[in-house]
Amino acid sequence: MKVLSIFLISIAIIFGCTNKEKNQQANTPDVKQVEMTIEGMTCNGCEQTIEANVMKLDGIKSIKANHETGKASLEYDAANADMAEIKKVIAEKGYNVTAVAKKENISKE
Repeated sequence: MKVLSIFLISIAIIFGCTNKEKNQQANTPDVKQVEMTIEGMTCNGCEQTIEANVMKLDGIKSIKANHETGKASLEYDAANADMAEIKKVIAEKGYNVTAVAKKENISKE
């Protein structure tokens, strides 16, 4: 009976550890960094409008818009944020995303 108990406990520990490892891999964020070209920004207020509204979306880590260059740098978790939704929010505020260039993949382990 003791052998059976030890065997069952061993199996529970093995499967418990395996599931925990899989869950940790599933929760690893896929953080990406892109640079967007945005038409229509003319002042600091435009930058703030874009930044504030994009930051409301899930998965956004950071955004910095620059009206002088017409660009915005965006860092986001691709598993929780959708580029189409990001573009939609920017368009709803009166701006047009004309290009998105991937900068790098920050972490995907």
